[in-house]
Amino acid sequence: MQAISEWRQILIGAVGGAMAVMLLGFLVFGWLPASTAAAAATSSARTAVIDVLTPICVARFNADAEAPAHLVALKAATSFNQGPFVEKGGWATMPGGESPLPGVAKSCADKLAAS
Repeated sequence: MQAISEWRQILIGAVGGAMAVMLLGFLVFGWLPASTAAAAATSSARTAVIDVLTPICVARFNADAEAPAHLVALKAATSFNQGPFVEKGGWATMPGGESPLPGVAKSCADKLAAS
């Protein structure tokens, strides 16, 4: 009878300790489920790519011979249409690419419209 009571206490302690470690891990130490971590990594990578390619798009826009006229037209367009305007101009399509990456045209248009 004594041995069963001791094993019961050990089991309760082990389960309680495991629950405490999980609780601390998720609430205090920032552990994430794999799906949440993967989504965060994908979002972070997409943002980094857009941040790197936006200055290239802006430089290609400014190198265009008709950049001042295009800038006036870009600023006259609604915010919704500025990204497609940059896409149609081809400035958001990177050298060697066939189409612009999602988000680059809008980010480029935002930078250009703010200048």
